[in-house]
Order: sequence, then C-alpha cells, then structure tokens
Amino acid sequence: DSIGESYIFGTVDKAWDGSGGDLDLTVTTTGMATITFTMLLQRFVSFSPEFQAAYEAKVAEWVLSETGDHISSIKIRGGDGGKGSGNIPGSPESAGTPGLIWPKQDTDHPGLFLIETRIACMSAEQMLEVRDALLALTADSASTAFGIFKTGSDSMQRPGVLQIQQPPVSDPVLLYENVQDEEYDDNYNVTMYIGGGSGSASDHEVAHEMHMHWSWAKCCGDGFILGPMPNTPYTVHFAVGDYSGLSEFKIGTYSYEKETMGYYTMPISHATMEYGGVLIEGGTLTDYCQAMYADSMFDGGATEQTICSACVDDPKCQYAPLNGGCISIYAYVPDFDCPRQAISPEIKLYSRTGSAAAADGVYENSTRVVRVKLTDKLDGEDFVMTCPCNVQYRLHLVVYDARTMEQVYMTSGIQPRLDHPYTFIDVPCTVPGERYYYYVYNCYHQKDAGGSWDDCSRPAIAIDITDYSPPSPPPFPPPFPPPPPIVPPPAPPPFPPPSTPTPAPPPMPPAPPAPPPFPPSPPAPPPSPHSRPSTSTCASARARACSASYSAPAASSSMISAAHAGTCLASFSAPAISCSHSLSKVGAVSPPYDEASAETAARPRRIGRRPEPAE
Repeated sequence: DSIGESYIFGTVDKAWDGSGGDLDLTVTTTGMATITFTMLLQRFVSFSPEFQAAYEAKVAEWVLSETGDHISSIKIRGGDGGKGSGNIPGSPESAGTPGLIWPKQDTDHPGLFLIETRIACMSAEQMLEVRDALLALTADSASTAFGIFKTGSDSMQRPGVLQIQQPPVSDPVLLYENVQDEEYDDNYNVTMYIGGGSGSASDHEVAHEMHMHWSWAKCCGDGFILGPMPNTPYTVHFAVGDYSGLSEFKIGTYSYEKETMGYYTMPISHATMEYGGVLIEGGTLTDYCQAMYADSMFDGGATEQTICSACVDDPKCQYAPLNGGCISIYAYVPDFDCPRQAISPEIKLYSRTGSAAAADGVYENSTRVVRVKLTDKLDGEDFVMTCPCNVQYRLHLVVYDARTMEQVYMTSGIQPRLDHPYTFIDVPCTVPGERYYYYVYNCYHQKDAGGSWDDCSRPAIAIDITDYSPPSPPPFPPPFPPPPPIVPPPAPPPFPPPSTPTPAPPPMPPAPPAPPPFPPSPPAPPPSPHSRPSTSTCASARARACSASYSAPAASSSMISAAHAGTCLASFSAPAISCSHSLSKVGAVSPPYDEASAETAARPRRIGRRPEPAE
C-alpha cells in the first residue's frame, strides 16, 4: 500500500457471472503480528481529526517505550467496532470510523465513543510484548499513556477513557465480506495459539486459525483481506472445505514491470486438504537467500565457491563468509575476509574518437578517458580472484590540478570488468592545455559512511595535459539501423515554361537599283600615257579596300550591312571627289555607264558637291 505494507487480498467468485455458491475455507497463519484493543471514551471527548492524529502518535510512543521497537502502522475504526461493510442499525456513523454508540446498541452508555485500535507490529515477538503491556492497562493509566483526559476548572485531570476492554485480540483479518450478513450467514472465527499451537513450527511462534464461510447470490461475490504482513518470516495456509459454484483456485501477484496481475491457476479440488492445500511463505531477503542457496539445493552437494558464485549472481543476494554465507544484498557486511591489495593497477590516458566514443556508455562531455587494468602479475594474496573477493573490487579515481593540487574531479564505486582486459573511466571536467594528476586506487567495496575507499591499494599516478581540441565523439547511442538515404525530389519544371520558338521573319526585300548618274557623263577619251588613273580604277581600288576593311562575318540583319556600307562610302567619298577633280583638270573622258560603278560613284556624289562639267 502507500506506506509500504503488504497484504493478502482474497476474492470469492465474480459478481454477475450467473451463478451463486458457498464456500468453507480454513486459513492458518504463523508469524502474523497484529494486536487490537477497544476503549470506551467519556462523553466529553470529541474525536476530531486533530485528536485522532495526536492519539495515534501517543500510541506509537507508548509501544516504543514498552518494546524498544517502532511499529509498522496504526489503524483506528469505530462505530460498530467491527470490520464489516454494513452500517450499524440505529447509528448514523459508517463502519470503519470512530463513532457514537447509540441506545439500541448499548443502553448503559448512550452517546459514548467506542474506538478500536489495531496495531501492526514488526514481528510476532513484538506483538506479544504489546499484548502483555495492554493487559496491564487500566482506564486511568490508558488515559495518561494515550493523552485522553480533560482538565477541569479546579485544575484536576479527569480521565477520558471510561473502560478498556480486556483481553486484547490478535486477528490477522483486516476486512471480511460480509461479517454482518445474516441473510446468507457469512461468518468467521479466529483462534490464536502461542507456541506449539496449530501450524506453529516452534514454541516461539504465534499461530492463528480462522474458519470462514460465505454464501452468495449470482449478483454478488465475497472476499477478505489479511495483513499487514510482518517484516519477519510468516506462512499462510489455505484449505478448501465444502464448496459449490466454484471451479478454480488462483494465486496472483502484481508485476511492477508489466503493471498488471499474473496468476497461477489450479483446479479448486487441488486446494483441499486431500492434496495438502495451498501454502504461501514470506520472509526477509536473507531468509530467501539462505533458502535458495543452501547446500541442500545443489545436487550432490556443492563447494563454497559454487555456492558463492550462484549467490552473487542473484542481484538480491551477497555472499559474506564471516556473516552466515548468502545473505540479503542490503545487509551491512564489515569484512569479506579479503586481503588488502598491495600493488596498484595499471592506467593509461586516452581521448575517445570515432566508434570508440560510443563504447561503454560514454557521455558527450568526456574530455579524457582513463583505461584501468588490474594487473595480471598479481597472484596469491596480492590479487585474489576467488569468490567473494573477486566481486568486491571497486575503482576509485581522483583528478588534481597539477599547479594547485586542488581536486577537480572524483568518482568511486566503479566495479571493474573482470571478464574484460580493461575498464574505462570518463573524466568530464578537464580544460584543454591544463596539466592534471590522475590517481587511481583499487579498493574493496564498503557500504558505510567511509565510502568505497576504506581498504585500498597504492595509487596508480599519471600526469597528463588535455588536448586543445579533442575530437568530438559521435552521438551516443549510435543510430541503428542507419537512416535511409535522402533522395532529392524531382526538379520542378522551368519557370516561366519555355515557349515555342517563333519563326524567323522573312528577309527584307532587296534594295532598288541605284538611278543612273545625273547628268550622264560624256565618254572618256583614251588615257594618255601621262594621265592619272581613271575614276573607275579609283573606285575599284577603294571598293577593294572597303571590302578588306569589313571582311568580318556578315551580320544577320540587312540594316547592319547597310550601315557597314555607308561607313565605307563615307570613308572613300572624299578621295573619289579628289580623283574626279584630278581627271577633269587633265581633260579625261568619263567611262561608259556601268551599273556597279555607277552605284559606287553615285553615293559619294550625294554626300559631296556636284562635280563640275568637263571642259
């Protein structure tokens, strides 16, 4: 439950399963440790929540003073003083809460509080001590012990307990369904035996024997709760008697890992005394370890090393050769009978890189790695590899600043990997470029306040300067499986989409032929041996020069060609005029009309002045 106690919860049949039935069940327990006493309180007592809390604290203090031990818990209930699920006839109080006794229930004490206090002890022995102390209480001493009194105007203390009912009762049943059901005659009774009684294993045990009977209709079911279970060994034995409407007997337990109930199921006939019934045993972890790894559990016997190895493999147990062998892992063991280590381990310093950075649970901020080896040169007493000494080694690391010898990092309790050559210790706090001393000790595991370094070897010492830029480790844990390759999405269509090429425009019409020269030139006389070249000769030379000057590839546009031609004509217009002047002065005669020569000569005339007529 919420305070760490455990109970046995039993259900009888399922409601609304279409069948009724009845059951006789005998439950025998040993080692149960509950004790209950009932008190009748005075009329002036007001049972408020504050009063109840103070009362429970007083009861716990009183038990501690009487037995020297604490108790597990206290539960208070009242009204009917019982543990059933129905209300008391004539009482407004619900069952299980402190309430008033009404005239129909107790005509001698109307309107008084009746409370039942149930103490769960740690062991049956403590319960017997509490029982003996309760037998010695009176109304006055109980009022003083539990702080229930009233101080009057005359400063006199009046006891608040009117009556304490004797003897106290030890009853393992916390809840019974339905204890007050008269229609179906549900009932149970309990008998306690002290030493040598029914189900007892020794004269020091406490045993309880309970006979239970239920009858139910198809609408309903029944059940019970036993507990809380003590911290010491106990047993609970079930024996089914007469029954009807039932077919199975189930034993269930809650799994914290699966967060659900798991059941072991058997025919209900196997839970009868003909088959020996059903036995549940409980106890401490030491009881479990002693029972599971006793010599009798191994076929043909076993050596101490065999028992020790099997014991330490169980995470709930440890082997203490000087303290009873296999015991609870939570028990304090001051000495494992192991010699102190005489020789220090071997160490070497690294930085994690690549795949090594993901090994051995390394974390991302590891700046240095200390590799430790328990040297194999140690034999005999120096390095004991027999159980339990081999599982008690712990490594202790201290890192110091080399300049100030101040401690900058420490870790302890690191269990070496005896099945591997090396153990790795990551150091997260070093600064690049700084010098450090690394001290590693091999110690025996201690659980007291001194830590794990009470019995250690000489230290292994290393001096190191942290790298300025240690490579960063890959992410841990590594991705598995590797992620699928990234496939780029298809390229989008070009934007804007390409347009259909438009057809080339039709070529420009050819230029019209040049008009004849105006006025037409007279025929040129035959050249004289001393005359200068004729105009056509001049024009042809200049045309060749123009053609040579513009010998680049022809342009695609007729407009560009026209521009080139214009430039050429403009360049040569002046020489053409000059040539014409020189011919006219010597009386040269113009050549006959030629279309190409006319076009070449006509254009300079448009730019220059009109030539003078020949004489």
